[in-house]
Amino acid sequence: MSLLQGRHTHSLPVTFLAQTRNAYYMQFASMVVNVYDILITLDKEIDLVWNRPWKATTLLYLCNRYFVVIESILNVVSWVDSWLSPAQCLSLNILTSVWAAPVAITVIETILVIRVCVLFCHQRSVVIALSALLFSSTVILIVFSAILSRALGYAPSLDPPLYGCLYTNSVGAEMLQTWIWIPSIVVEVVLVALTIFKTCEHLRGSSGVRSALTIILRDGCLYFIVVLALMITNAVVLGVLTDGYEGALLQPDLSISSVLCSRMLLNLRESIYRMKDAEAHEWDSPTDRPIGSADIQMTATSGERALNASTTWGTD
Repeated sequence: MSLLQGRHTHSLPVTFLAQTRNAYYMQFASMVVNVYDILITLDKEIDLVWNRPWKATTLLYLCNRYFVVIESILNVVSWVDSWLSPAQCLSLNILTSVWAAPVAITVIETILVIRVCVLFCHQRSVVIALSALLFSSTVILIVFSAILSRALGYAPSLDPPLYGCLYTNSVGAEMLQTWIWIPSIVVEVVLVALTIFKTCEHLRGSSGVRSALTIILRDGCLYFIVVLALMITNAVVLGVLTDGYEGALLQPDLSISSVLCSRMLLNLRESIYRMKDAEAHEWDSPTDRPIGSADIQMTATSGERALNASTTWGTD
């Protein structure tokens, strides 16, 4: 990500320098977008995450939100710090260019898989199938990343020298950088298909489904499709672009995916808490009717069951 492959960097130093400068700007912009989004949603995050009971999805949210930020800062450091030793450069390469992607992608996909399981009200077949798919994808990512990390090597700077870190790897390792996205793309295709199916089913159903289910469907379709498009683009770019731009879109991919996934959880929690507050206010009203009143009782719709499932999985 922050560090660029150098198969042919000795042959076109001027072109390579221009490419690395442009790639650096993309990496820096990704970090700024991530930090900016945290700042503008900090009030929501404090209210909906930090001030609420901590559950499994809370930890997933924090990992998704702040791991990518920390990684992007290290990414930028590797570009601008001219005092890094070869060993430090290689360590940063392995972290930001190899292991950051599988860690971030696994966290994001876990959150998205949970969302889809909620949509299907924890149907046993859906939960088992998606869990197996996620596990398989994670194992393949780990294996590919382990192979790729062994292929990395520190590259001495060019003449004239460039500040920051450069690294080299084999042609086979560069092919792995494209293949490493395939398992995640398969997972995203399945999640997108299931979300679209549930959305169409919802649109054909009752109009009385609660707003939280609408939030799940709206954000799910939008975010899943965007994340899928980013992954496909990254896989294509790694196999097509020249050395200076190899890996340039990895940080934007991780940053945008992290922002979208965080927004999805915040929007869902906000909708659920707003709904609960409204219900509490209704029940506290002196004009409340008995529990058996038809206009107060909840219907056993798929939206209701999805909301109950959402609460069970820790989104409340």
